[in-house]
Amino acid sequence: MHTLTLVRVLVAFGAAALLLSCAAVPTVQAQQAEPATPSAVRVIVKLHAPADEPTVMRLIGQKLPQPERVSYLRAMSGDAHVLSVAAPATEDDVSELITDLRATKLFEYVELDRMKGIRSNP
Repeated sequence: MHTLTLVRVLVAFGAAALLLSCAAVPTVQAQQAEPATPSAVRVIVKLHAPADEPTVMRLIGQKLPQPERVSYLRAMSGDAHVLSVAAPATEDDVSELITDLRATKLFEYVELDRMKGIRSNP
């Protein structure tokens, strides 16, 4: 009988502790979504011959009407390079840039970088 009373006290104490801990958790307020800000668009390029950053940027400076909108982000494996087109970049701007770079015949490929980063499930 004494053990049953002890179990009841422990269960009651556990339930009270659970209720108190839930009451202490702050509520999360819904936040209004901020309007999406235009972001830079990334483009991957690969020249026919291996090239370093200064060479890639020099060629882009010579071939594009607005080279100041393009900046170098990083080299990739396989002699490809990631470039950034400054925001706001419309779909037409990026399409025109890709067409202009392809037309130079200096690049093996010029593609829109579709991966925006590592995605994880919450």
